[in-house]
Amino acid sequence: MSNAQLVKEGHHLAAKYVRSVAEQNSLDLTWELLMGSEFKQLREFLLPTKTEMQRFRQLVVNVRKLFACFSVLSLIVRNGTLAHVFLLCWTYH
Repeated sequence: MSNAQLVKEGHHLAAKYVRSVAEQNSLDLTWELLMGSEFKQLREFLLPTKTEMQRFRQLVVNVRKLFACFSVLSLIVRNGTLAHVFLLCWTYH
């Protein structure tokens, strides 16, 4: 379901997240899976300290924002309104 549809229907996720409802929900679900007991050894190997885990989480969030910005850029370029891309990218987060 698209973000616009989630917001339009008043889905509970739309109240939880301000923008990119579906993407943020997917990120949260993925993070919950990574934090599960079945991935404990993987976490201990890849993210041995709390600081490294926090940095990784921030990196994941930033990558999601970057992809969202590129999605907006792609849409704007297709629609011929490139002037709006900078406003949307800078005010996205």
